[in-house]
Amino acid sequence: MNKELDLLAIDIANSGVEYVFGIPGSGVSYYLLDQLEKKGVQFILVHHEASAALMAGGYAKTSGNIGISLSIKGPGLTNMIPGVAACRYENLPVISISECYGKQSPTSQAHKKIDQDDVLRAYVKTRESLVGNEDLLSKCILVAKTEPPGPVHIELADIDTNLFEGENSKPAGCIDEVVEAISRAKQPVLIVGSLATRKVWGNSINELAIPVFSTACAKGIFDETNKYSAGVYTGVGGEKSPEYGLLTQTDLIVSIGLRHSEVLKTQQFKCKSIQLDEVEEKYINGFNFDYLIDSNSYNYNKVIAALKNKNWGEELIAQRQEIVNAYFDTSYFLPASVYSFIESYFKGYARIVLDTGDFCTVGEHVCNVREHHLYLSSGQGRYMGISLPLAIGASLADRSVPTVCYTGDGGIGMYIAELKVAKAMKLPLVVVLLTDGGFSSVKRVTDSNRFTSKGVIPADSSWYGIVNGMGIDSQPVNCLRELGCMLEKWDKEGPIFIEASFDEEAYSLMALEIR
Repeated sequence: MNKELDLLAIDIANSGVEYVFGIPGSGVSYYLLDQLEKKGVQFILVHHEASAALMAGGYAKTSGNIGISLSIKGPGLTNMIPGVAACRYENLPVISISECYGKQSPTSQAHKKIDQDDVLRAYVKTRESLVGNEDLLSKCILVAKTEPPGPVHIELADIDTNLFEGENSKPAGCIDEVVEAISRAKQPVLIVGSLATRKVWGNSINELAIPVFSTACAKGIFDETNKYSAGVYTGVGGEKSPEYGLLTQTDLIVSIGLRHSEVLKTQQFKCKSIQLDEVEEKYINGFNFDYLIDSNSYNYNKVIAALKNKNWGEELIAQRQEIVNAYFDTSYFLPASVYSFIESYFKGYARIVLDTGDFCTVGEHVCNVREHHLYLSSGQGRYMGISLPLAIGASLADRSVPTVCYTGDGGIGMYIAELKVAKAMKLPLVVVLLTDGGFSSVKRVTDSNRFTSKGVIPADSSWYGIVNGMGIDSQPVNCLRELGCMLEKWDKEGPIFIEASFDEEAYSLMALEIR
C-alpha cells in the first residue's frame, strides 16, 4: 500500500495544499503524514479530531483550495465526525482521510472496528478507496467542490467505493422570460447565496444600484459599506431588520443560489421571484420560485445586465439602517459596541469568525464585511463551538490580516485546547469571549417556562485564567477603553484572549426585535 500512499502524498503536495490537520496512528496514517512532510506539506497536530476537520474547513473557505484532515480508524474517525458534519452543514469542500479495515480483513479482526460506511453515510458525498482508484485526489476534489460542496472521505485501505450523492440535474428555465420579468420590474431586490462566492461573482454584483441582501453564508459578497447593501437575509427578520422593511416594497425578488439550508425559514415571497442555481429543486424547497434557471455564465451575465438598468432603494436602505443603528445603540457596552469598536480599530480589514448564539445574531447585522473571504460562521448549521478551529484554519491560510474569533459561553470550552496550536504557529488571532454568564438564547425559554437553570448556567463562565496558563496574553474587559488598551499592546506575533463581560439582562434583550 506504500505505493498508493506515496502517490496520494505527491498529489496533495502538487494540489497546493499547505497544511493537513489531524491526529495520526502508528500505522498507515503516520506513513502518509511522513510522506506529506517530506514533500513540503506541513502537518498540524491538533488536540481533537473534530477540530482537525473544522480547521480544514476554515482553511478551505479562506484559501479556495481543498482542506484535509487525517485520523486513525474507528474511534479516531468517530471523533472527527462532528467536524465533518459541520463542514457538511456549511458546504465546505474538505477531504477527511482515515485508516480502515480493508474488505479482505477477517471478521475476527475487530480491534477498533466499526462499520465506517454506516458512520460516514450521512455526512460525506462519497467514500473512496485508496487502493485501485486512479486519479483519486482529483476525483475527490471534483466531488467535494461540485454544488452543493461538502466533505468526501478517503479510506486508507482497499474497500468498495460508495458514492452517496450523484450529479445534479440543472434547472432548465428560459432566460428570455427572466430578462423580460426583470425589465418589467420597478423595484427589484437581489438576494445572494454562497454559490456566488464560489463563482467569484462579487465584482459584478457590487456594480448594482438596487438593494442587495446576502445570506449569512455569503456575507461580504456585496460590500456591506456600499450604500445599496441591505445586509443579511434570514427569512425570519424581526420588525427592526432591513428585510422586514425592504421586502414589502419590492415587486420582484431575484436570487442567486438561495437555498433552504442557508436561511432560518423558507416561505414563498409575496411578489414574483427568480432563482439562478445549478442544483435540483430538492435544495430549494419552500420558496416556490416563479422562475428557476441554470446559473451558467451566459444566464448570469444576462440577469446582471438587466439589473444594471435599475436604480432604486438608496434612501429606503438608509432609513432601515438608521433603525438598526438606533436599536443596537453602541453607547452601551454590549456585543454591538464591541463589534463596532474592533471593526473601526482594524479599519474594516480583519477577518471575522462568529460562533453561534445571540451575539451571532447581533454580529450578522452589525459587522460590515467588505469581502466574503473576511467572514466565516456557522450560518447554516448554527454549530456551537465552531469558531475557534475555523479561525485557526483561516488564519493559517491567510496571515495578511488579523483574524478575530468571537465565541460565547457555550462554544468557548469545546475546542479551547486548540489555542495552543495558534500559539505555536504564532497566528495573528484575537479571540473574544462575549459572556453574560450563561446560554442566553436558551435561558429565555427556561425562564419563561420556569424550567431548571441547570442546563444554561455553566459552573464557571470565566476562561481568561486558564488561557493565561497556556502562556497566552489574556485579560477581562468591562468597557471599550479596556478593550482598546488590550488591542494596542498586541504585537500580532501570536494570539491574545479578551473576555468581555456584559450585563445579563441587557444581553438577553439585545436581539429580540431583529429576529
